[in-house]
Amino acid sequence: MKHSKIILLFIFLTGFTPTKLHYDFESEYRFEIINAEEHYRSIRSDINRQSLAYNTDSLMISAILSPELVRYSIYRDFFETKVLEFYYVRDGVQAADFSIGIFQMKPSFVEQLEAEVVKQKELKNKYDSLLQYEPEEIQAIRQERLNRLKNKTWQIRYANCFFSLMEIKFKKIVFKTNEDKLKFYASAYNHGFNCSEKEIRKWITIKSYPNGYGNEKSHYCYADVAVYFYRNFKNTKL
Repeated sequence: MKHSKIILLFIFLTGFTPTKLHYDFESEYRFEIINAEEHYRSIRSDINRQSLAYNTDSLMISAILSPELVRYSIYRDFFETKVLEFYYVRDGVQAADFSIGIFQMKPSFVEQLEAEVVKQKELKNKYDSLLQYEPEEIQAIRQERLNRLKNKTWQIRYANCFFSLMEIKFKKIVFKTNEDKLKFYASAYNHGFNCSEKEIRKWITIKSYPNGYGNEKSHYCYADVAVYFYRNFKNTKL
């Protein structure tokens, strides 16, 4: 009876009937979800402002990023990266490539985005700021890149660039629904946007969240968690 009341309350608050996966996820990580929603409220205006400037979908970007807010809340006490930062600055991603910041972006992710901005004229017109570094020496540029990755506004900018790139790279795909599109984009964000369409689609159903692929404690698909937040954001005033 108590279990049923919780489900009914959840339906009333969010406006949609949860799947078993969504109910299990909310039950297991309810405190982390609360923390993630608080983080989201503090940056929502920045996400909306940048999405308007870059002509992207703020709701979809928020949903893509939100699973990382939960993961950050779970593991933030373990995010000590000083040693890894030293090796990255000195030797690059071959020596150290690690997740950093509230959206857990890696230096390699940003380097790949920068390379795409150079190649894609449409991206360069919108995201030329990603390529602007005052220092010219490679190690100093790496340090500046890390400084940006620690900044919420810069991470949101990178997320917008990622979204714009996906719109270009996979523009021929016709998605049946916005949620199908979200699952594909979220899987590309989590696994790698340089992968093939086939590879990205495969990862939509792989349970690698929140502890990584192959970990027995990873009970969820990143794409499904993104859909959880997408529905929540659509149906509430978060």
